[in-house]
Amino acid sequence: MDPTPKDRIPPELLLDCFWRLNLDLHLEYASPAAAAMFGIPAEALAGSPLTDHVDRDDVDDLRDRLTRRLSGSDRTRSFLTVVRVHHADGHLVPVEVHGRLALGPDGEPEAVIGLARDISRRQEELDRARDTERRRLQEQKLDSVVRLAGAVATPLDALLDAVDRAGATAYAPALAAASERARHTLEQLRRLAGEQELARRDVMLDGFVTDAVATIRASLPTDVALVHQAGAEGAICRLDVDVMTDVLGRLCDNARRAMSGRGVIRIRTSLASVEPDDQAPPDASPQAWARIAVIDTGAGLDGEASERILEPYYSTGMGERPGLGLPLAHGSVRQHGGRLEVLSRIGHGTTVEVVLPASVAEIGADGTPGAPRPRVLLVDDDHNVLRYCARVLHAAGFDVIACEDGAEALGYVAGEESLDLVVLDWALPGLDGRRVREQLMARHPRLPVLIISGYERGDFEPLGGVDATTPWLHKPFTPAALLAEVRRLLPLEDEARES
Repeated sequence: MDPTPKDRIPPELLLDCFWRLNLDLHLEYASPAAAAMFGIPAEALAGSPLTDHVDRDDVDDLRDRLTRRLSGSDRTRSFLTVVRVHHADGHLVPVEVHGRLALGPDGEPEAVIGLARDISRRQEELDRARDTERRRLQEQKLDSVVRLAGAVATPLDALLDAVDRAGATAYAPALAAASERARHTLEQLRRLAGEQELARRDVMLDGFVTDAVATIRASLPTDVALVHQAGAEGAICRLDVDVMTDVLGRLCDNARRAMSGRGVIRIRTSLASVEPDDQAPPDASPQAWARIAVIDTGAGLDGEASERILEPYYSTGMGERPGLGLPLAHGSVRQHGGRLEVLSRIGHGTTVEVVLPASVAEIGADGTPGAPRPRVLLVDDDHNVLRYCARVLHAAGFDVIACEDGAEALGYVAGEESLDLVVLDWALPGLDGRRVREQLMARHPRLPVLIISGYERGDFEPLGGVDATTPWLHKPFTPAALLAEVRRLLPLEDEARES
């Protein structure tokens, strides 16, 4: 049965935009949903040519489709395409258009009608997926290079040691020069493979970059300006200062060559938000990320060059010789637990960002940094509990490392990062809380551990691993109860550090 008028949905309630074009591609009608896509009231669109609102290439494509339909034998076929709508605030809105010819009583075309849907969210998700896949493939290629560099470095090191022990270089000057070049290559291979020895210490990021800029500026030509824009107040990173200064020097040298030795290089520091969105994994909340952006005013790179610029000996074809500058910088940054990100467009210069894990110190009224935020390792296999506890602790001034299982937690503890407290779910699947706690205590016997569980402590005392003195918080608990237990245990760590 055909729907009666009272069964139809009023146009003002449709999320998609219903539209009608005449055969000259002028808008005759657009439903109220058009206002969100165009940024102007739908009634203001009536009578205007489509070229006023839609990218001209997309209008030409639509005109070609219309011409084919008008000249074809089947004028009832619909079409599906995507156009870019010019929003009133200046940005482009990707819109999926589903349309067909509207035929009059005599079967002749009168207009073009259809539905339009804003697919910005879908496009953003596709772009994120493509970017994630691009990064994954790039990391795979870099990992292959790293493994190859490590495999070559070991026999080369053995060969050079054998040459030195034999004393051959003392009698053959040419061999001595070749050996020296090989030693330099070996150093580069170890750096590329992330095998260099690091002397890392906690530094205030903005202060480190200020000192590094002073060192780098002295090596730049006088017609290249180097500007530091500090914006990572309170960010503390664990760095080998000499190695990371060399990294920034390589990035600045790369920027200088991209500008043909003339222009402005900006080094901008920032601290990424530590608050997650609702779709982020639980460990997105506690981790702060510091960024050091090296920005040049050069010609910029195309898409392929941006993706391949971190490959060893890749040349952008812009006059510089192929080399290892950026790959070596990336190897050093990866060894610090970070990554390099390259953003570039033709005509808009290039930005290379060093992204590093960071903690955050409170800044006093006199502008000096206070103590770093206490760091808590949080372990729970329940995603909701993990997110709940992470938010509570972070809001209270703690840095939180969130792990969903015991193996991940022990993997973190095996690294160099310091901890002040562990909040541990007892009933973990696989590697349970008892075994995680035992291994934690074996490695860090003075590290305080708070057990959280839906079970009573007394249920586990006969099984071993806990006793009446074990800090135990029964689920569900309030934010106040969690914070009270955490703060009660943290002084124990302070005493342990002093002893």
